[in-house]
Amino acid sequence: MDAIDTQLARLDEEINAQKKKVDRREEALEKAISDKDSADVRGDLQSLLEAATAELKRLGEKEAGLMRQKEQLMRQKDDSAVPRERFLKSLSEAGTGLSASNPAVNKIVDTIARRYPNHMLAVAGSPDACLELYNEVKELPATFTRRIIQDKLNVSFNRPMPGQKSILTAIDLATGKRLLIKLLSPRQLVVSTPPSVLAKAVTMEVEVSKIVSEAQIPGLVISEAVAVTVEHSDGLSVSPGLWTALKMRHYHSSLTQVPQLPEHLIQREFRRVHYALHSLHGSLKLVHMDVKSDNIFVDEDGFWYLGDFGSCRPSNSPIWTFTEVFNPYDIVHSKASVIPAMDMVLLCVMIAVELEKKTWKVRLCGKAQRVQHELIKKSLSEIQYAVFRDKIMRLYEESHAEVVNHLSEFV
Repeated sequence: MDAIDTQLARLDEEINAQKKKVDRREEALEKAISDKDSADVRGDLQSLLEAATAELKRLGEKEAGLMRQKEQLMRQKDDSAVPRERFLKSLSEAGTGLSASNPAVNKIVDTIARRYPNHMLAVAGSPDACLELYNEVKELPATFTRRIIQDKLNVSFNRPMPGQKSILTAIDLATGKRLLIKLLSPRQLVVSTPPSVLAKAVTMEVEVSKIVSEAQIPGLVISEAVAVTVEHSDGLSVSPGLWTALKMRHYHSSLTQVPQLPEHLIQREFRRVHYALHSLHGSLKLVHMDVKSDNIFVDEDGFWYLGDFGSCRPSNSPIWTFTEVFNPYDIVHSKASVIPAMDMVLLCVMIAVELEKKTWKVRLCGKAQRVQHELIKKSLSEIQYAVFRDKIMRLYEESHAEVVNHLSEFV
């Protein structure tokens, strides 16, 4: 092992140790939040959340610094080799039978070298990352990158994100890093709401995304509003024209596209989103109103991030938009205001969906058009890990009772 490899191994150990620190801090915070019998915690929850957010941000910055050191070492190591050759070598190590002797493979690799040289250099040492980039470019229509033009953005657009026709994968031409560009359109909202309100939802998503990005809350998607001109909309969910969009870091997929996860990973990411919602409700006084698998972004490490703030509303303001099927009560015609408990119910329903995602409609809806209260309780009661089961069932039942009582005031 040479000196650079030794340093990389040391950095990997430090990064893993840093991630464990973050996990332990989140678990400690989760325990404090769930301790409803403690008057001190209940009375000082806001300051607890603010302190925890600051500490998690500090830990995250340290982890990011370690990652930057690792990237610099990787670049230093790659400088001594030809990127294309290293890319082909890593691609052959991915175990898919792809090799330089195949003319079709060489043609796609030539395209990557010509159009995405920085990204080729960045991933050349990782077989999995090389294979992912190779497949992205292989599936890319030849004229797609010319359909979207935005000079100031300095990005090259690829195909839509799997299962998300309004979200495009992209490459930052300055750094070679992968990005996502979400085109904002009211038609993406599955709701029972007048068009005039849907249009306002786009503005709300931009405004809330800015607030969330400034707050740097762990577990929430960070983005930047940009303008994108769509010339040809084949394969997209929007028509040609100038569109507001959100530029964000690259995520592997939405949670909907992820295969069935084991219970211990679902529990881990439940804690992450639960904490993010507490911060959204506490420090920002906002209610998301559309917590569901489609709106959870999953990164390469399997961590969940809640995004899509188009339905978000300030606490106690009128309901705008929502996804009806995931609400176990009728709010279509309600004039009720939004409250944080509504998000907690949606979070528990999402977990029930993820426990057996292929059969969720039958398990949770039966023959109805939306999820049913008793079926949700039954699904959550079948969680094997007792601590997780008791916690989420208590959260669901208390939040559901609070929402039902709240809705009754507007009948």
